Amino acid sequence: MASFTNQIDRTTRGVMRKPLTKEEENFMKEEVIPIIEKKAIRMNYARKNSGTGRTQVYGYGNRRTIGFGEFKNNSENPELYKVLVKLGAMIVPPFIPWTAIQVNKNYQTSAHVDGNNIGLSFSVSFGDFTGGELVVDGTPYQTRYSPIIFNGALNEHFNKPIIGQRYSLVYFVSAPSKFTDIQIFQLHNQIIEKNKKVIGGGVALCDCDKNCDSCSQNPSAYQSGFFKEAVTSF
Repeated sequence: MASFTNQIDRTTRGVMRKPLTKEEENFMKEEVIPIIEKKAIRMNYARKNSGTGRTQVYGYGNRRTIGFGEFKNNSENPELYKVLVKLGAMIVPPFIPWTAIQVNKNYQTSAHVDGNNIGLSFSVSFGDFTGGELVVDGTPYQTRYSPIIFNGALNEHFNKPIIGQRYSLVYFVSAPSKFTDIQIFQLHNQIIEKNKKVIGGGVALCDCDKNCDSCSQNPSAYQSGFFKEAVTSF
């Protein structure tokens, strides 16, 4: 496996388990579920490889027809975006520098690979349901509060029929091929750091009046450095 620092694992094909702590599971139940249930997840008819279903993507990545940048769901549902980033910072191991978050509701995918993903993905499900196992290279895994890590670009995967209400999250890397591993890790870190004070397209959470360099109320801070270059250059 690749180093945990500034190197993306592109070759591992096996599946790894990453158990949640009780604190992490409670955060999902108390913070994520109430927000995710507030707003309907729209039907997505554009995912030809995995099939039609209720699925949306947040964060930054390769957008169909318009290139790399911020997904519009960040600003359309900023409360959910904020809590998804906070959850990712808690539960996803540091060797997965995710830039995008897929949110699914009762999405029964067909067998597919995600050829545009880079490296390993982190998948977890939750809700009141039975079934829905994630099948990776022929082996089924129940991911309800029991995440798995696998390479979606290499491992064929789909999920089984669902009874009840199943939500799932996939944290993964979506970036232009021109990005180096270091740039991807930098973007990942920027997403987490900026989201501590900024929701979606720049709604300030900070209530101070200092407009210091680290404050989201200072537009130049949010739009400075690598983060600006990353989201505008491609």
